[in-house]
Formats: sequence, C-alpha cells, structure tokens
Amino acid sequence: MLNSKQLLYLVIGLLVAMVVVGGFLAVPAYRQASQLKARTANLQEKIDGLTGQTEELQQLAVALSAMNEQLDSELKTIPCVPDIADLIRKLSLPVDGVTIRDQTFTAGSVGEAVAGKENPARVMPLTIDMVARFDSVFALIQAAESMPRLVRVASVRMEVEHGQEETDESFLIASVGLEAVYEPDGGEEGS
Repeated sequence: MLNSKQLLYLVIGLLVAMVVVGGFLAVPAYRQASQLKARTANLQEKIDGLTGQTEELQQLAVALSAMNEQLDSELKTIPCVPDIADLIRKLSLPVDGVTIRDQTFTAGSVGEAVAGKENPARVMPLTIDMVARFDSVFALIQAAESMPRLVRVASVRMEVEHGQEETDESFLIASVGLEAVYEPDGGEEGS
C-alpha cells in the first residue's frame, strides 16, 4: 500500500503531468486563437476601409453625374468641322405658304471665332433669309440656340413685308445671321 508521502507525490506528479500535457495542448490553441484574433481585426479594418471607399466612390459617382448633366445642359460642343449641310438640314422649316413663304440659306467664308485674338476656333457664317410669320422666325432662332453644338446668333433683322398692314398675321422679311463655331484639326480652314 502507498503511504501518504507517496500518495502526495503521485498526486503532485499527476497534476504536473496534467499541466504539462494541458500546456502542450493549450499553448498552440492559444497561439492560433491570437493569430485568428489578429487576422479578424485586420480583416475588419479592411472591411471598414472598403465601406468608406464605397461611400466615397458613390459620392464621386453622384458628383460626376451632376457634372455631366451640367455639361449637357449648359455647355455646347465645338466640332472639328463646320458641317453646314447638317446645320441647314436641322434648321430647314417646311415652306408651306401659310407660315413660311420662302427660306434661303447662304454660307459665307470662314473667319476667326474671336476677332483680334489668337484662337484656333473658326466660324462659318450662315445667313437664313425668310419670308415668314414671326413665330416661324422665332422657332428657327430657338432651334439654332438649342442645338448641342455651338451655333452663335450673330444678327437678326426683320421688317414687315411691303404692302401689308402690321398685324399678328403679317409676313416678315427676316434675315438671321448664324455662325457655326468649329475648331479644325491640324489647322484646316473650313469646308
């Protein structure tokens, strides 16, 4: 039989063995738990950073959309060719004898877009002579001004057709001077 001293040593030995075996099992698990905790914290930081970046990206997308809308609504494009034929096609109104009796387009010669200043932009003048009612002349001017490309209204001259009284139904002899602004590639002069 075991005496009390031997029993005490046996219990102490078992406790030490349990602590050593537990240490061999617990220390790697503790290290792994610490590594997983650090990795989790790192991934959480990345997620928080991505959330901030996503919000910033959404704000930038909204700002870009607003700027594009402003560009479309307030600014006009300047093409590289005057493309007078397209301009005439878009501004031609039907000569119906009721609102428009006559409409003539005359293109002029190329000039500087900004007189007296060094600027690559050029203008191609286009004069539209009409015998029409005021509403038709006004519609033509509005059509020119609402184009997505830059077309300047340079002059408007109107007078009541001779031999008529001035009424709302009077025909006008109108001359509308437009300038198709363009910026040629490589210094070309008009077409």
